[in-house]
Amino acid sequence: MIRTDLFKSTQNVGIKLSKEAYVAMRKELFDRKLSMQEVFEEFVNLVAAHDKKTEKILNDLAYTKLKLKLDGIKKTVVSRQISELDKDLLYDLIDAKLSEDIDVEDGDEHEE
Repeated sequence: MIRTDLFKSTQNVGIKLSKEAYVAMRKELFDRKLSMQEVFEEFVNLVAAHDKKTEKILNDLAYTKLKLKLDGIKKTVVSRQISELDKDLLYDLIDAKLSEDIDVEDGDEHEE
C-alpha cells in the first residue's frame, strides 16, 4: 500500500485548549475577521523565520515551563526532607515505646 500522506503539502495538527481559552481566542479572531487556520499558520511561519518577537514568546514559555518543573522538584525535595524527619520521629517514638515495654516486663513499672 502506498502512503499518500507523504505527498500532501499540508499537515493536520490537533491541539487541546481549555474551553475558556478557545472561546476567548475565537472572539478575538472573529472581531478581526481571522480564522484559526490563518493565525496558527502565521505563527508557525514566524517561528520558522526566527522572528525576534516570536522567539521571545517561545523563550518565555520555555523559561516558565522550566521554572515550574524546578519548583516541582524543590517541593519534592522538601517533601522528602519532611518525610525523613517524620521517619526519624517515628523511629524515636517506637524506640521510646519499646523501652517502656521492656521496663514494664522487667518489673520496673513506672508509678503515676
